[in-house]
Amino acid sequence: MENNRQKIILKITISSLISAFLTVFNLITIYLPGLDISYFIIAIICIVLTWDIGFFVTITTSFLAFLYKAPVFDAISYFITNFITFIIFVTFRKAILNNRSLIYILLILISTLYDTFIFLLWLTISDIQTATSLYLAKVVEIHVLFTLYLFLPILTFNKVEKVIYKINLRLHSTINKNYFAYLEKKEFLKMKKFSDKKINYIWQLTSLIISTNILFATLAFIPFKINSIFGYQHILLMILIPIFMLFMTPVWMKLKRKTNNKIVLTHNCVGLMLAISLVFLSFILKNPSLNYALLVLGIILLGVFFAGFVPINIEIIKSYYFRNQLKNKVNKIITLTCFVLVPIVFLLDNHLKTIYTMSLFLLLLSFVLLILISNQNIMSDGNVLHVTKDDFKLALKSKRFLAITFSQNFFVGFEKYLEYGLIFLFFISFDNNKLITNFYDPKLYLYIILGYLFKYLGRALGYLFKWKEDKNIAINYTGNCLFTFGLFALLLFSVVVLFMNFENINLVYKILIIAVQFILGFAYVLIKRSQNFVYRSLFKKNNINGGFIFDHIIGNVLYAFISYIIFAIFFVAIQINNYSFLIMNALLFLTTLSITICNFSIKKNNLVSDTNSK
Repeated sequence: MENNRQKIILKITISSLISAFLTVFNLITIYLPGLDISYFIIAIICIVLTWDIGFFVTITTSFLAFLYKAPVFDAISYFITNFITFIIFVTFRKAILNNRSLIYILLILISTLYDTFIFLLWLTISDIQTATSLYLAKVVEIHVLFTLYLFLPILTFNKVEKVIYKINLRLHSTINKNYFAYLEKKEFLKMKKFSDKKINYIWQLTSLIISTNILFATLAFIPFKINSIFGYQHILLMILIPIFMLFMTPVWMKLKRKTNNKIVLTHNCVGLMLAISLVFLSFILKNPSLNYALLVLGIILLGVFFAGFVPINIEIIKSYYFRNQLKNKVNKIITLTCFVLVPIVFLLDNHLKTIYTMSLFLLLLSFVLLILISNQNIMSDGNVLHVTKDDFKLALKSKRFLAITFSQNFFVGFEKYLEYGLIFLFFISFDNNKLITNFYDPKLYLYIILGYLFKYLGRALGYLFKWKEDKNIAINYTGNCLFTFGLFALLLFSVVVLFMNFENINLVYKILIIAVQFILGFAYVLIKRSQNFVYRSLFKKNNINGGFIFDHIIGNVLYAFISYIIFAIFFVAIQINNYSFLIMNALLFLTTLSITICNFSIKKNNLVSDTNSK
């Protein structure tokens, strides 16, 4: 009897201390909208400690909120949200511990309930306009709270959970049985934490294929829709995607080491659902100011969450390949499958309403999320691409490597730019051989579909094309020359238009752009595949990864950004005409021609040096 009394006193003491901490924290941050960690702490308490401690903390914290939260509906909403958090995390505690990614998803969803309940409570005593206006008045609080619960659980949940567990470790009566069982199971699974079953690999690969389709369809479709809703100048906002991807990729890579790949992937998937919803709402709603804010925020979030969505999934697949000594064919699979969704979203949007296109994206992301949550982990190595600071230093010391990287990657960067900037070329039309811009051509979506399809068909052909290793240098030259030939065809057309009159000039131009897309796509893959041979001849196997990462940044970021600036100048900063179009094509052709000659000289000297050294 005395022992039970001591346990009760102990639990009341612990509950009181936690409730006091939450109340004091809420009072300190009362004028900082959205900074509320109550649901976060209650969730941890319910997972680690016994249900009665969680219940007491929930009751005490919620009732004390009536003393400082005003109006009363704020306190009632806070009470309801706390209780829902308590009920969910206690009722489904065992399932949540078995699948910890649910913690992060549930906390994101719970963070939206507080302001939703305030809206519903006001709706019960007033009209929809009043409730909506009061809800919109809390827009800053809503976004801050959502962002807080987007990152706080990933960054600190495990750490706070361990602290609470260690504090209560000697007091076994305060820790629930499910948590002890979870810890025992966790220790057991350390020896068997990944699956080599082919079915798990297939499901993971399916999620990757759908993810890459979503990525490329988004990059193709959103510029088209921005042009029709906001005007072609605003397509330049798309540059925010690669910029934020550049800065957020290392952030996600660090976060996945603190948690695991599946948690970060599910987090990115939920974030992309939000980002795509915001972008498409900007196309659907009728409020211009709100729409533009939604568009900018949505594009930024696309860059933030795409940064970790595809690369981390690729790393999981590669881990399976390396562990089972299988040939790495992930790039080939992506190239052969990534363009399936592009025509579907354009046709769906053209023949139905935009809401259906948005629903398709969200449905596919929901399916990917389901796979990520339910599929067994196939990753054993947490860092497939092992890189050290010495690898980067070695790469930067090699003059040959730097010369090849800064010259060769112009082709890669320009081709990457066309993944979301192709639409600019299809804006061009001709009226009696005079160049004009037609931003609202009813057939524009068909041209874009064909342009992207032929681009990816060219890339697919490049991966199906086989050659012997000793032909790598010749294949690389071929890729350079094909790229130069494609841009020469555009230059030749822009010259011919100045001096010749011929029928169906617009049809000829569109067919030329589509054919050039096929050539550039094919040349791009030849260059990327053969370029790896050159790097392997410069570095040892253990030191090559730094060079690959540096090469990726120069091609996919730096030169893609420069290409974007060139097109922005010729299409937005100045009024494009026959002569500016000619100058732009001449500039691109002369650049590629010069780089092709430089690459020929660099690789020829490199090959001679390697031969002499042997």
